[in-house]
Amino acid sequence: MTKVAILKRKEIVMCKRIALKAIGMLMVFPASVWAAETVVAAKVKEASYWQPILDMKPEILISIILLVYVTILTLVTTYLSISVIRHVYYPVKPGEKHVGVLASAWNNIDAKYISGKYMDETSEGGVREGHVYDGIQELDNFMPPWLQAIMIGTVIFAAVYLMNIFVWGGIDYQKEEYDQEMVQAEIDVNAYLAKAANSIDENSVKLVTDKEAIEAGAKIFASTCKTCHGATAEGAAGPNLKDDVWIHGGKVNEIFKTVKYGVKEKGMPTWKEKLRPIEIQNVAGYILSLKK
Repeated sequence: MTKVAILKRKEIVMCKRIALKAIGMLMVFPASVWAAETVVAAKVKEASYWQPILDMKPEILISIILLVYVTILTLVTTYLSISVIRHVYYPVKPGEKHVGVLASAWNNIDAKYISGKYMDETSEGGVREGHVYDGIQELDNFMPPWLQAIMIGTVIFAAVYLMNIFVWGGIDYQKEEYDQEMVQAEIDVNAYLAKAANSIDENSVKLVTDKEAIEAGAKIFASTCKTCHGATAEGAAGPNLKDDVWIHGGKVNEIFKTVKYGVKEKGMPTWKEKLRPIEIQNVAGYILSLKK
């Protein structure tokens, strides 16, 4: 039997093996789909993030599983086919070590894009004549391709970045970005304080002592409370708020509650519809500051 006939026979045998493996995988596919659906259905009950799969139509789920299966089958078949072709048409010579498909592909990628063409002392043109320093021979190698790509990419990025700042105006200066962030931060803080101020009630109210809050409370007191309690809270139609006698309690939460809901039977109106919680808190703080 000639060498060509032997190679062809090996090729036929390998192709038959591949075909048998493919047929076996196809025969197992229906059982694989049923098992996958069973496992998914069991685990979906335990985790809510499986809900999208539960809501998916059965034909779509089967199509996805089939697509993944065919993709894997195609990759395996392609790998086996390439291996057969390399074994038949590019047999390994005696004494040489066989290199797999993936290893061969990686070596090509490494030679072209990562390590590049490396020359040592034995390579033609690899030694630079007269470049020996302290016994170290300088070789004539270029920068690795990956390092060249980084350098070129850095130059391109720097050019685009500078054009975007100074010409196109797509990027703000750091000072402008800082000012914008500070303005946004002030907006966020004010929004938070406004939300927090509207959530104050008789259970969360605090005694304010800062000058700004006391002055704000004094203005509200002068416009809404002095008619009944006097300009300095000395009392008039309403009770004196500067002494130690409190009809409905003299703590900050008790004063807040009294102002908020009023005392209907004694003629004091409720202020919860006209004053915000933060304003009632400031009034309570002002009233208690008069006792000092």
